[in-house]
Amino acid sequence: MLAFLSSVIAFNISRFNADQQRSRDFLAAKAFLPAAFSELSEYFKSSASVLTSEWGRQGDGEINVEVPSPDGDYKLIFEKCIRHATPEVGKYLVGILVQMQIHNARLRELFRAGDGIIHIHIGRSNLIAYLYRLGELQALINKNFDFARGIDSFDSKPLEWEDLRNAYGNLNIRSQDIVVDEKMNLEEFTRRALARNSAAKQG
Repeated sequence: MLAFLSSVIAFNISRFNADQQRSRDFLAAKAFLPAAFSELSEYFKSSASVLTSEWGRQGDGEINVEVPSPDGDYKLIFEKCIRHATPEVGKYLVGILVQMQIHNARLRELFRAGDGIIHIHIGRSNLIAYLYRLGELQALINKNFDFARGIDSFDSKPLEWEDLRNAYGNLNIRSQDIVVDEKMNLEEFTRRALARNSAAKQG
């Protein structure tokens, strides 16, 4: 019995020490997360500028545009944070990375060059979806910027319209201008998407 109790105590001490070390490692990694968030925000703003310019352009044809690309440092910072974070925080950061990959792929495909000249053709409905997803990425970063800075707790609440409205403002996206009709516009698209996400999580 004493041997069993000793082994249990030793196991608990070992687990406590491992948890403490993981916490210290996460704090060290998280120190660089605000810089990564800031870099991504600049990339998102550049992406938004390109997409909103395309919204304002009429017709097909050749365009002259410099397609933005993110700084590669954010991947290493995210990887270190995910490795040492709690499962909830790790899942959140992984979600941002996955959506980043989708956004990057869409942007490259949208502005793919052939023979050195960029030709694009995309419907406005797709552009609304792209802008929503970009706003969602910015909102996810905004939501836990203070957590990354170490001045607030982690916020796991689902995104709401106000989160997206603020994100669009950060990205200089005027949602009131992104309108096809009363049903197909950025605000209504965003509200419908948020409602679907909320229903999915509750289900």
